[in-house]
Amino acid sequence: MADIIDQKVSTQNRLARITSTLVIALGLGVLAPQDAAALPALASYAATYDISLVKATQLEGLRAASGKMNYALIDRCDGFTIETDVSIDLAFSNGLSNNVRKRYAGWEAKDGRRSTFRMQVTENGEPEDAYTGSVELGADGSGRAVYTGAETTAFDLPRGTILSSMQLRELIDAGRRAAPFVAQSVMDGAFEDGPYRTTGFIAPARTTAPVTEESPDNAAKLLDGPYWPVTLAYFPIGGQAEVPDYELNFQLLSNGVIRSMTQDYGAYVLLMRLASISPREGGCP
Repeated sequence: MADIIDQKVSTQNRLARITSTLVIALGLGVLAPQDAAALPALASYAATYDISLVKATQLEGLRAASGKMNYALIDRCDGFTIETDVSIDLAFSNGLSNNVRKRYAGWEAKDGRRSTFRMQVTENGEPEDAYTGSVELGADGSGRAVYTGAETTAFDLPRGTILSSMQLRELIDAGRRAAPFVAQSVMDGAFEDGPYRTTGFIAPARTTAPVTEESPDNAAKLLDGPYWPVTLAYFPIGGQAEVPDYELNFQLLSNGVIRSMTQDYGAYVLLMRLASISPREGGCP
């Protein structure tokens, strides 16, 4: 029975990172810090993604997963607000099943120096975890992240650390410059275990498929234009592992919208397919 419980906990811990992976983030080498004002703008929008399991091995005991993620990114003039609401149903090989819901809300300054956030987690409708936090970064990207929940935890952030909205903007900029290889240190309040080191590859831009009757409602403007196929691997900062905790593969538009995404945790792979999308008012008055 202990092995079954361990499998269930391990799978849920990995699924805990789902709420952060839409706010992603960067030649050969590390992207240099950039002037935030010169980076691409992000569209203000709300979207819903359908979540499904596309691959699973016996290692984790996960046999089925399905759910939805509601996501919104709004330009608030001096920063961006980011909200995610993920509900996912899990079924395991031992016959157990449960529902995990994670709600995240954060604000990130456009200059990339400050962030505040909060997270709430429920399992089968019962409170499981909750925390609030903040991030402060200096001009060189070094700083500190503080999480306050049942306990208070602090992370010292290395030079070059960026917030998730800045990472997304730098990804777009790298795609426009045809800079294929990327590496960054990223801090996001939805990362429950602190900052991550990311490495990845941006493929050449591809033409967006035309909007059809099957495309999400109100998609024409938000889904217009070319996109870049992006692959990112996530490694915990401070660790020595050669294998990442997980990998993301997604289609990134020049306005920051993610068309689709797969999340590969090794033992299983989740697909997040865009189901609906609509613009939201944002920017300065």
